[in-house]
Amino acid sequence: MAPVTNDAIIAVLQEAPGPLEMRELSKALSLLPEDRYGLKAQLRKMVEEGVLFIDDKRRVRLATHMPEVCMAEVISYDDDGYGALKILSQDIDEALLARAEISLMPERKRGRIPQIGARILARMVQYGPDQYEARVLRILPERKDRFFGRIVRFRGGLGIEGAEKGARRITELARGGEVKAKLDDLVEAEMNDAKGKISKTASIVSNFGPANSAAAFIQMAIAEFDIPHHFSDEILAATAKATVPELGARVDLRDTPLVTIDGADAKDYDDAVFAEPHGDGWRIIVAIADVSAYVLADSALDQEAVKRGNSVYLPGTVIPMLPEALSNGMCSLVPHEDRASLAVEIILDKTGQKKSHRFMRALIKSHARLTYDAVQSMYEGTADERDIGAPDGAIHHLFGAWHNLFAAREARGTLNLNVPEKRVMLNEAGQPASIEVREQKHAHRLIEEFMILANICAAEELEARGQLCVYRTHDRPDMEKIDGLRELADALEIPFAKGQVVSPHRFNQLLARVKDTPEEQMVNDAVLRCQSRAVYDCENKGHYGLSLTRYAHFTSPIRRYADLLVHRALIQSCALGPETQSVQEFDALSQICASISKTEQVAAKAERRTTDRLVACLYEPQVGRQLEVTITGLTNFGIFASFDDRTAEGFMPFRSLPEDYYELDQGNSRLVGRRRGTVFALGATVTAQIESVEPASGGILLTFLDGGEYDKSVITKRRPARGKRPNAGKGKSGKSRKSGKSGGRRR
Repeated sequence: MAPVTNDAIIAVLQEAPGPLEMRELSKALSLLPEDRYGLKAQLRKMVEEGVLFIDDKRRVRLATHMPEVCMAEVISYDDDGYGALKILSQDIDEALLARAEISLMPERKRGRIPQIGARILARMVQYGPDQYEARVLRILPERKDRFFGRIVRFRGGLGIEGAEKGARRITELARGGEVKAKLDDLVEAEMNDAKGKISKTASIVSNFGPANSAAAFIQMAIAEFDIPHHFSDEILAATAKATVPELGARVDLRDTPLVTIDGADAKDYDDAVFAEPHGDGWRIIVAIADVSAYVLADSALDQEAVKRGNSVYLPGTVIPMLPEALSNGMCSLVPHEDRASLAVEIILDKTGQKKSHRFMRALIKSHARLTYDAVQSMYEGTADERDIGAPDGAIHHLFGAWHNLFAAREARGTLNLNVPEKRVMLNEAGQPASIEVREQKHAHRLIEEFMILANICAAEELEARGQLCVYRTHDRPDMEKIDGLRELADALEIPFAKGQVVSPHRFNQLLARVKDTPEEQMVNDAVLRCQSRAVYDCENKGHYGLSLTRYAHFTSPIRRYADLLVHRALIQSCALGPETQSVQEFDALSQICASISKTEQVAAKAERRTTDRLVACLYEPQVGRQLEVTITGLTNFGIFASFDDRTAEGFMPFRSLPEDYYELDQGNSRLVGRRRGTVFALGATVTAQIESVEPASGGILLTFLDGGEYDKSVITKRRPARGKRPNAGKGKSGKSRKSGKSGGRRR
């Protein structure tokens, strides 16, 4: 057969309603199968000449036609709501882009109007020679020009295994790059231009080091989440000169036996506490580092602090909000050193109710640096104050006041969740060595209750004085999630409130019913998933979890910018010094609240992802191990399960389960097989095997081996209609073209 001409190919594509796949183009050109090899070579040449484009799905179109779907950035809007776009798709002829007139059509549905600067997928409709109307198909998440991963073997060379959880994605590593890497190194990479190429490649931008090093994962998290981690030379030089202020008008509390109680690895001590009997109640002092004396509003350091929003705590390291000269030095309430403080004196009655409070700027001297473990040992009677280096009577008085406070907390009905903290311990070489799950003990609760009380006082003081305040707000739970929790409670045959409003007290009743049972952690997790996210807001919406009508963060200004704002507002409104709150407008403060709420969420995600990755490193040598796992989550694509006393969690995909048609049941508390009656329930224990581990993403893949229950009642018999073939409505593979019931998965 004679070769097909370029004009014939162009003519077919001009008449086609859209891009054509190779087989569609071959059919339109009346080619035989053996002629397709020559067609591919011809098409590649036309791509190189700029006549054609072949997209990622290997569909062919003319370079002079805009693709049906484009990725674009919204540049502006006119008064009538029409938008201007910058086309981001790279496989479009530059001459076409230069002359094309593209208008983003107005959207009438709320939530579908992209903001200026947003990236979208747009459907292009041509209505003139070079005129196009664009309509929003999807608003895309924030752009990620680069990606992160681990170097693995791939296609006879090397590839980059992506660090995102989910499907295992490997991109071929381009040869000859400037930044070199070895097998198992963690890297930051960027995609290369795939114009006219069949497969994509990536080049390395940064090499963080080998995947068995915690430092490499930390550096990757810093880059991945764009965490600021360097201070300018000017800021470092200025903070290095900081000194403790003179007593002046400050209250002298240096003889008051205040103590700090923190974790054993803490280096920045925000708060010191003191308690003593007062009539039939208690007198409490909570002294907080006076960061406002060192970080002046609108200074370069203040601008850097608001950009960071908070310190970021990653395994084995801290990325501080303030330079170490302040965070670990002048602002840290180290023992036996004079330190500037903003303190609150609180008087409690015998029931733990607050009678009064008073804020003051003070000069203090911590009389002891104590750890939670040491204070807990004293509470349990295995040590005394002299053994742990505490002033005589100090800890006894603190626990006495705490018992009164805790009684008031219980009467208030605060949500009491049990959320263990998982921490990866590093060895001397900086490699992950072990995992610890830390439960909250009485010593932790003591400090927590004192801090909550001080935070309440701060919010009340600012509100009473009519001062604009940064509140810590926690909205009511999502009602749809509560409905799912009710179904779980019903499945466990536990009574649960049926009304529209569920108080923290009702949640506590449910948690009490499952305490010390196999279902305890499962129900704790379910209650936690119901809760809204706590945020910063200058509009008071209350704090649901603490059952408080007003609440602000005051106690950690070294590591949280919100607390520094509250300090400045208190100093200004109580006339405690020359420092003032620079942000006086509601809208401006609202923007800061939104920003620091976002940085807080980013920090939490960075910590969680880094911990998961280091946990995966510890389990990588254990591939093939068989173990007992507890089902902690059920989805319509597989099972999440924890093991080794909840130090790790893995995922069992449907393909590893016994063959069946699975659906979620009873408030997503059971996964049931409708054909064979296999049932997997939350909290159940099954036997599994570690199939693979991906340290770059923190994923642990499990294979189901044995377990589950049998429930005959869930089996759904499906009989073919009379006169129908057994395989009617099925394709060549014998599988139904329909997906079955909503939420189910067939395998």
